[in-house]
Amino acid sequence: MKKRKVNLKVIFLFVFSLILSIFFMKVPVTEQAELVSVFFQISSVIFAILGIWIAILDPVSILEKVPTERESSRGKLAKALFPQLKITTAVFIVTLIINFSLPLLKYWNPISNSHILLRISFGFVLSFLFILQVWAIIGTLQPIFIIRSKERQDKTVARYRNRDDDNLS
Repeated sequence: MKKRKVNLKVIFLFVFSLILSIFFMKVPVTEQAELVSVFFQISSVIFAILGIWIAILDPVSILEKVPTERESSRGKLAKALFPQLKITTAVFIVTLIINFSLPLLKYWNPISNSHILLRISFGFVLSFLFILQVWAIIGTLQPIFIIRSKERQDKTVARYRNRDDDNLS
């Protein structure tokens, strides 16, 4: 079931990126290239936020956990952020490579800048990076949602325990 869920996410990512890339058909590559630096800045900020979250949640406790020992809540929260950290790291690396390559491609361009296939292809890459960034940003909120749901669950349990105590007396 989990593998199927991952496959559906990947299919959604590619289909949505293809749909978005069509909108880049008329946008020159030079204008699209400006978005790369924006993605680079966003990914570096998200990378820092995730790094802070994971540092606060003490991932060392995950490494030092004995196999028979129960995982701590902090460890579970830290593990929940790992996929977003991987995504952001990948986007960070890709934007770094693109930023490095773009000046070189200006002088070596066998396909003209106005070629539609080039614009759509670059639009696909940008759309792909955009969706991954949004996914990672939403993922940074995950610990907050987990903490809130745990608080609600604890309040509900406490309310039921108090009700049972009142009924016993």
